[in-house]
Amino acid sequence: MMRFATVLLFVIATTAQSLAQSAPSLSLSPSVVILKTSFGQTIKQSIGLNNGTSQGLDFEMIADDVVVKSGKRVFVAAGELPHSIAATAVFSERSGHVAAGASQAIQVLLTIPDQTTIRAVAIYFRSRHVVVEHGTVSITATVGSLITFILSDNIVVQAEPVRVHAATASENLKIVEALKNTGSEPVVPDGVAAFVDASGSLVAKIPFQSQRLLPGERLEFTAEYAGRLKPGAYHVLCTFSYEGKALTNSAEMRVH
Repeated sequence: MMRFATVLLFVIATTAQSLAQSAPSLSLSPSVVILKTSFGQTIKQSIGLNNGTSQGLDFEMIADDVVVKSGKRVFVAAGELPHSIAATAVFSERSGHVAAGASQAIQVLLTIPDQTTIRAVAIYFRSRHVVVEHGTVSITATVGSLITFILSDNIVVQAEPVRVHAATASENLKIVEALKNTGSEPVVPDGVAAFVDASGSLVAKIPFQSQRLLPGERLEFTAEYAGRLKPGAYHVLCTFSYEGKALTNSAEMRVH
């Protein structure tokens, strides 16, 4: 069964006061892992579980394949897709207990099936029912770590035209460019927007917000400029670099 997951931490509480007193916090580290590997290879990854709640937690570990369908990430149960990577997951502890305020490392083994088109797996920690000391608050939580795999040199990114959104009384000037991963491997482009004035002088540079593109995924990258540009015409040069490659697009803008 396919399921969409946009939030990896769910907290259900019956009273806000009890929740504030217990201050629950759960996390997995690292939150994202990028691995360069090859078909048929088995990799070992350590995932750290940090229990910042006031309660000990019983837990189970789960692996899902992550793919892109109709432009959106879909989390698919292990074994449902052909050549599932999640189905190969072997945990050092499939279930267990972590004490309040403690951390615990879980080892997971993953084998890359031959001919798989999957390039990402989500590893989840899922707790069971817990009763908080201050009342009868029930907390169920799921936190996840994303593991991505690069298996070939087929890394291709396509860029769309640059869009400029002028500053307003309530918003900064924004430069937006959409990128699509048309290759077979995940990629994290690093981008910067440069403002060049009519004389050819570099006036300012701002970074684009970093995002990960899975194969088939399209995302909009945004850079915000909080400063003030002098009135005049500007050439906006946007450059993204990834895996030794570069994409450059430009747009014209005028500040009044």
